[in-house]
Parts: sequence; C-alpha cells; structure tokens
Amino acid sequence: MDRYSYLLISVFLFCIWWLIFRFKSEFRSRLFKASLFGGIAGLLAEFWYFKDYWHPPSLLGQSVILIEDVLFGFFITGVAATIYDFIFTLRFIQIEKKRKIFFGILFLIG
Repeated sequence: MDRYSYLLISVFLFCIWWLIFRFKSEFRSRLFKASLFGGIAGLLAEFWYFKDYWHPPSLLGQSVILIEDVLFGFFITGVAATIYDFIFTLRFIQIEKKRKIFFGILFLIG
C-alpha cells in the first residue's frame, strides 16, 4: 500500500482539479497554464531538492524520475492558482479601481 500513497494524493488532487476544470470554464486557461508550470517544477524539484534525502515509494520503484512528482506538481499548482477564485467567485467580490492608485502611491512611498 505504501507504493500507492503518493499516487493516491495525486488522485485526490486530480478530483479537485477536475471540479474546477469542469464547472468554471473561465478558469480553464489559467488552471492549465499553472498546471503545466507546476508539472515541470515538480520534475525539477526531484533533482534539486529531494534526491538527497527523500525517496518515497513509487509505482516504478526507486527511479530517478517519478511520475508521481510530475502529477503532484501538475495538480497542486493548478488547484493552488485557482481555488480561491473558485470558492469566492468574482461576483461576490467588489473590485475598486481606487485601490490600484492607492497601492501604487504606497509602493512609491515605500
């Protein structure tokens, strides 16, 4: 069962990712772009950060490239980039144009 634990986390994230993809068509482009970036980052993170000390059980055994890293990076980045807007849709949030000017002034003062 340990071999499938990392994959099961990715499957759970896929379910959330699919809900966002299915029900909010206006987020699909951002969801997919962020997911692609996260999939590549998950692959690179294996080489840079985890190869020294973390070797999770994998479907393919102990290999250099884990498919679970790519899947986990793909789904977690897409979900993280869109979950706030998915839960709190833009129709409930009032956007004030004055804030942009106010934050720009604060930026220049800082």
